[in-house]
Amino acid sequence: MYRIETPSFFLELDPDTVPTGTPPGECIFIEIKLCSSGFSAQTTVREFLRGLVGFADDLKALDDSAKGSARLQDFATDQYIEFSAQKGGYMKVTGQLTLEEPDDCTQVLSFENRLGFTMEFRKFASRLHHDFSGFVNEWRKKP
Repeated sequence: MYRIETPSFFLELDPDTVPTGTPPGECIFIEIKLCSSGFSAQTTVREFLRGLVGFADDLKALDDSAKGSARLQDFATDQYIEFSAQKGGYMKVTGQLTLEEPDDCTQVLSFENRLGFTMEFRKFASRLHHDFSGFVNEWRKKP
């Protein structure tokens, strides 16, 4: 589980356990809990493993340079979370999360918040990168 929390923002990502040897095109389910300025959502996003690895790499690069962006996008819906560097030394976190309920009601949360480049963000980005960057080397080794 990967978590970042500030007074006005909370994000928790809990991806499926991914065993060694998982191919890059494998679908991964990621449970998401989010609260942005009092508005909250809990849902599941589906992403290919290569997309989650790319998101982890982009978060690490964002933390290292305070430039660019990192986006986690559900491959079948318009759900996403994006971190993007802004002028002034902070980042914007935007996104849209959706929950389709069994009674055909759909809940949608669109959000935007500001985060600083803090130690807590660095830990969040570093842990994700550490846990998922090894897959790239593993894929390169395969014939």
